[in-house]
Amino acid sequence: EPVFAIDHTIAQAWWMKPFLKLARALPLNPAKPMSTRTLIKIVQGGDPLVIFPEGRITVTGGLMKVYDGAAMVADKTGSMVVPVRIDGLEKSYFSRLTSQHVRRRLFPKVKVTILEPVKLEVPQEFKGRQRRTAAGAALYQVMSDL
Repeated sequence: EPVFAIDHTIAQAWWMKPFLKLARALPLNPAKPMSTRTLIKIVQGGDPLVIFPEGRITVTGGLMKVYDGAAMVADKTGSMVVPVRIDGLEKSYFSRLTSQHVRRRLFPKVKVTILEPVKLEVPQEFKGRQRRTAAGAALYQVMSDL
């Protein structure tokens, strides 16, 4: 059973609590670096981990900024990344896009694209911040290929 990494403020929302009982969720504070270490330990323990590297719901309908934390977890653990893209939810009534941007539907057509697992290619000579940035760029490249 996978562990879902979610923002701690979202986890405290009343509407999210029923969903948290259905899955293994790990509320994290993205402002604290120890959160990343917790994720690394989960992966090293053999549990699959689901991270949303954009960190939030899209407000443009396209790919948002991809944060380096998810890439760093994959790089430090040597894990494979399974890129998943979900299209169509921006037309739902739960979307952050306004009716000016898209036509809302009660049951929009949803398309899920899952690519083959890939390992992030980060040069071995990179260390520290440079390695984290390179891993983030590699993850962004994988995500933008979807």
